[in-house]
Amino acid sequence: VTVVSGQDVNDIDFGNFELVTLSGVKYEDQDGDGVKGQGEPGLEGWTIQLDLDADDSVDLTTQTAADGSYSFADVGPGTHRIREVLQQGWTPTTADPDDVTVVSGQDVNDIDFGNFELVTIAGMKFEDIDGDGERDAGEPGLEGWTIQLLDPVTGGVLDETQTLGDGTYSFSNLGPVPGAYRVREVLQD
Repeated sequence: VTVVSGQDVNDIDFGNFELVTLSGVKYEDQDGDGVKGQGEPGLEGWTIQLDLDADDSVDLTTQTAADGSYSFADVGPGTHRIREVLQQGWTPTTADPDDVTVVSGQDVNDIDFGNFELVTIAGMKFEDIDGDGERDAGEPGLEGWTIQLLDPVTGGVLDETQTLGDGTYSFSNLGPVPGAYRVREVLQD
């Protein structure tokens, strides 16, 4: 500051931003409802990305801990984006979180991600020779029968398949639905 006689200088200010921590939990949403329920475990070893300034770049990554927790410490001012890296065989049950505009000294600790591990529904169509409702030794599988997977809400057919030579069938990579899936056979003459 160069001073001039009689002229006070009074606008020499200092501003500071207290760095924050952004954190959350990555969990297995076992019922697929998008809410972390009691007893739903954290998922370890998932990659979480931090995009500083929400400019569609990955600036930092971290791995979730054994309890599914993660955190990014010492984050400065701005609007930031946090995303998970999906793993094969899983589907998200929570929407991507909104971008976070941080305020000095105010940590954000509820940036959570829920995922549902995709499942397979499988079974067998067999000839019940003695009619007892159970598959006994020697009762063969039936090939070429149509098995349908029904929507629990509408009752409509979501998918259908044919039984294999040994009578087995399966529907794979199924995610959560409201209600329960229904499986039915299409009867033959």
